[in-house]
Formats: sequence, C-alpha cells, structure tokens
Amino acid sequence: MVDININLLHATNDSRIQQYIDTLCSLGCYPIINKPTRVVNEAEPCIDHIYTNNLPTEIKPYIVLHDISDHYPIYLTVSKARLKRDVKLRYFRDTSNVNIIFF
Repeated sequence: MVDININLLHATNDSRIQQYIDTLCSLGCYPIINKPTRVVNEAEPCIDHIYTNNLPTEIKPYIVLHDISDHYPIYLTVSKARLKRDVKLRYFRDTSNVNIIFF
C-alpha cells in the first residue's frame, strides 16, 4: 500500500498526471474512484485512489461523505460476473432391477 497524493481530476491540465494514469492503464490497472475524496476550502481533489486490473467483475465504488478525517473514506464492493453457460440437462429413467425393487 502506498500514499500517492496525485489529484486524478487534474489529468487534463497536467501532462505528468495524464502520463501517470496512462502508464497504469498500459499495465492493466484502471482507476475506480473519479470524484473528489477530500474537501479543503475551495479545493476538491481526488487524491485517494483504488485501482483494479479485473474489469469483467461488477465493481461499485463508494465515497463516504463524512468528516471522520480530512479525507473521505473510500471503499468498493466487488461481485463476480455470472458467466452464461450452455448446459444441456439430460433426464433419463433408470429402470434397472434394483430401482424397480425399491420403487
């Protein structure tokens, strides 16, 4: 775990931030939090990050708007995507002597 105070919301204004995001994305890591995670005076930066390399899963990020600290708590929930399988069930009747006796 690291503490990187890079404001992801300034990527369009700062080429270094955009390069940081591009590098992570090129490695398959994508930012999940994209809203302000701290409010100080007029500034609203997104400096708390969560990244994932598993996009097929259903990910729901949350920012808790609470003054428990100078940063808003962040977390996410992850649900595995359901894979559709073509399963064909075959039914049959077992008419062996053992089954007929216990029937």
